[in-house]
Amino acid sequence: MVLCSVMNPAVIFLFYLMVMICPMLTLHPVILGISYCMAASYVGRLLGGKALKKSLLGWIPIALILVLANMLSVHNGETILFFLNGNPITMEAGIRGLLMSVSLWTILLWGLTMQMVITQDQLIWLFGKWAPRLGLTIGMILHYIPELHRKYRSVHAAELAMGHEGETGFSRKLQSVKEFSTVVSWSLEDSIETGDAMEARGYGLPGRSSYSPYRMERRDAFALAIVLLLGFVSILGILLPTSRVQTYPTFDLPQWNATLVMTDLVYLILCSLPGLIQWRVDRVNRARASGKEETWPRY
Repeated sequence: MVLCSVMNPAVIFLFYLMVMICPMLTLHPVILGISYCMAASYVGRLLGGKALKKSLLGWIPIALILVLANMLSVHNGETILFFLNGNPITMEAGIRGLLMSVSLWTILLWGLTMQMVITQDQLIWLFGKWAPRLGLTIGMILHYIPELHRKYRSVHAAELAMGHEGETGFSRKLQSVKEFSTVVSWSLEDSIETGDAMEARGYGLPGRSSYSPYRMERRDAFALAIVLLLGFVSILGILLPTSRVQTYPTFDLPQWNATLVMTDLVYLILCSLPGLIQWRVDRVNRARASGKEETWPRY
C-alpha cells in the first residue's frame, strides 16, 4: 500500500483513528462487515495470502471465547436456550458476544495494518512537540511487536541448535517459558537503551528542534479535510438513535432509512480511501511510463 509514501503522517494517523473509532461505537452488522472486509483486504495486500487467510479465520477463537463468556456472565434476553445451574442462557447474549468479537478482531486487523504503514519515526514526529513521551511510547510499542517475534525466532533457533528441545509435552512447555523469558529480558534491555539514547539526545526538552522530511502540502490538507468530513459524518450517523442496535431484551436491528444507508456508504468510502489513493498513484505511474504528462492534482 502506497499510502505511507505519498501522504503526510498526520493524514495516515487520522485515517486509522477514524476507521477504528466507528466499530468501537456500534455493533451494527453492516458497519462491522464493511470494516472487517476492508481491513482484511488491506492485510492481504500488505502481508500476502497466508495473512489474509489468518485474518479471515483468526477471529473464530475470539468469537468462541466472547460468545461463551457473554452467555455465561450475562443472563438478559427473552429467548432462553437452556438453563445452567439455574441461570438462563439466552440467544441475545450469544449474538452480542459474536458481534463484540467481530468488532474486537476488526480493530486488531486495522491495528496490524497501521503497524505496517506508520513507522516509529512518523509517530515520534506526530507526537514529538505536544506529547513526546506518548509518541515515543507508542512508537516503541509498534516497533517491538514485530521485534518480539523476530527475537523469539532467534532465541528458539539458538536453543534448538544447542539441543535444548523438550522431549515431552511438559518439558516443551517449560522450554517455551524459558525462551519467552529470555525474549522479554532482551526486549527490556533494548527499551532501556532506547530511552537512554533519546534522553541523551535531548528528546522532549523544550526548544529542541530536529529535522523532519514531512511537510503538509495542499494535497495532504485536502486529504485531511476529506478524512475528517467522512469520519465525522460516519460517527454522527452511528450515534444517532435511528442507527442504534438493540440486543436486550430482544435483538432488534434498526429499520433501514436514508440516514443509515448514507452512514454505511460514507463509512465504506472512508475505508476505501487507501485503495483509491493506490489507484490514483498507479494511474500516474502508467501515464509517466507512457510519456504522458499526468501528475498529482494540486488543490
